[in-house]
Amino acid sequence: MRVHSRSIPYKKPGEKFTLVPFSDLHYGTTLCEKGRFIEMLKEYGRAKNTLLIGNGDYLDCIVSRDGKRFRPEAIDPELMMVNGEIQGDWIDGEVNWFCDIMQKHVSPDNLLGLGTGNHEDMILKYHSSDPVKRIARRLNAPRLGYTWFYHLHFKRPGTGYQRLTVFGHHGFGGGGRTEGGTVTKYCRHAERYEADICLYGHDHDMWVKPIVNIDGGTGRVWGNKKYVIDTGTFMKTHGDDIIPTYPEIAGYPPRNLGYPVIEITTPTSKGGRFHLKGTV
Repeated sequence: MRVHSRSIPYKKPGEKFTLVPFSDLHYGTTLCEKGRFIEMLKEYGRAKNTLLIGNGDYLDCIVSRDGKRFRPEAIDPELMMVNGEIQGDWIDGEVNWFCDIMQKHVSPDNLLGLGTGNHEDMILKYHSSDPVKRIARRLNAPRLGYTWFYHLHFKRPGTGYQRLTVFGHHGFGGGGRTEGGTVTKYCRHAERYEADICLYGHDHDMWVKPIVNIDGGTGRVWGNKKYVIDTGTFMKTHGDDIIPTYPEIAGYPPRNLGYPVIEITTPTSKGGRFHLKGTV
């Protein structure tokens, strides 16, 4: 597990920033709502005081060797035919599309880094090619890993920095078919990691769960210890064809597509705390 960091300058106490985590685009399948993803990039990719961070599965990375998930009719047609020529290098096509879209709509200063998902990791495991490594190099962005910490050092002139810690893990199986199961497993997992914000993906769900503290002196709730967040998806569960999709057969429920947004307000006093507000 790697620890990454970035210094983020700001001018005045109480200045607001926006953190936009995203995951599970699964570009390359017909179930991918790539138009919604592009809309997100257009809104936040070059916006002031905005930080984007990826948490894996940007690419579907399903090849014919994967008998469990592969269906020819599930491959996005634009990967199969380009300028009138039949294509066979689907993973290359997915990498190129993602990089082109990111370069078009996202300022390099707005992109904190890119984590790895299980779909990209399978390509590395079986085919000795790392799609996220290639993407990160082309975008000149940190390659975060499957599990990572990110220290955001907010600093204004004449003062030291104040650190906000983000923990990220692409996610893992178990409980993905129920809303409560997903919340429970990730909140339990997050207990082991000291961070202000804990990001998870993989389950194609989207929620923000504040974990609060009780003051031992007064017995009152005094603030949020951390936020545990499921980073959403841009992949539909059900397709329009009579042929069933893999998530349909597996019994995964339909989900709202999209991404969470976390508003970060810098401390208003020396030694003060960051104020966080998460929405979906």
